[in-house]
Amino acid sequence: MMRSPKAIVPPLVTLGIVIVLLGIARFYDRLPFHPPACSFRVVFGIPCVGCGGTRAFMKLAHGDIMGAFAMNPLSTSLAFAAVIWVLTLLFRKEGKERKPVKTSYWVGGTILVLGANWIYLLLYLPR
Repeated sequence: MMRSPKAIVPPLVTLGIVIVLLGIARFYDRLPFHPPACSFRVVFGIPCVGCGGTRAFMKLAHGDIMGAFAMNPLSTSLAFAAVIWVLTLLFRKEGKERKPVKTSYWVGGTILVLGANWIYLLLYLPR
């Protein structure tokens, strides 16, 4: 399996956080408190890159995967990515070490994905 059991800790913690957030989202309407409105949206009148994330998790917690993607594709994708991350590390075979990806690729990819998500939200996020 894996060389170091410590390698599975970060993905398990991430998956645990996603599961807790899905649990909260499942009963969000029944909670006695709710967070304030998005300050970015209040000030600028447009959604921030994370807007719709709560609604996406609420839909995901109720099994509406397509509705979750419609609310915030990035939040929904990251929830699934946490599961894939854990499964990948659990079932990865030992073998040749992989070369790490250059930091500039991670930064560029992150900016690209955040930008694409934000453009989607600006165009399609329901009010």
